[in-house]
Amino acid sequence: MTQEQTGHPVDPPAPEGTSRAYKSRRERRTEIVDATIAIIAEQGLAAWKTAELARRVGVSEPSIFRHFANKEAILTAAVERETAAVRELVTTYRGEGKAYERAEGLVLEILEYFVATGGGPIVIMTGQVVRFSPKIRQDILGTVELVNHALTELYGGAVHEAGDPPGVDPRVLADLAIAIIRSTGLRWIISERTFPFRERAQQMLAIVRRSLARPEGGQPA
Repeated sequence: MTQEQTGHPVDPPAPEGTSRAYKSRRERRTEIVDATIAIIAEQGLAAWKTAELARRVGVSEPSIFRHFANKEAILTAAVERETAAVRELVTTYRGEGKAYERAEGLVLEILEYFVATGGGPIVIMTGQVVRFSPKIRQDILGTVELVNHALTELYGGAVHEAGDPPGVDPRVLADLAIAIIRSTGLRWIISERTFPFRERAQQMLAIVRRSLARPEGGQPA
């Protein structure tokens, strides 16, 4: 049947001698979201075009919109999936050692997750897509706030364990930790995945840790 007969876009016929791989709606939606995140992570939001998305998924452009109403719906699904994963990571994190060690462990665990998933989450969390829609903005900001709250609590414990050194605000330490996540994650992406993100993050966290040192020059309690 033609598009005029059905009222919907119709895929072109498969090349002679081949058969189209039919997949469930859930599988196809997952592929579209995966491809969206990969394109944005590799080339930026400007490169996220329907043609490239269809090419990566292996379907026609009209087929994309059988599974999603529009591009905003695709990006919303991608953001929801990535922020949900980050939220789960943060809320289930326990860590070991003193409070400052647990704070540093959370920073490194978030970075390891970003790298293991190809960098898509860091692109989303750094706000490259935050202006796409109010819903996406709310989801991203809420997730960043959750990370900030967890780190503030951990660094609050670290400040207390260090004897409450004057002028050390756990909220500022949490902001610095988030800046470390963003900067090292983005440099890893920009360097085409060659930047030593973990080593550099540990070096930067060590500088943050110095603010917790006791006046006599010792390490955090």
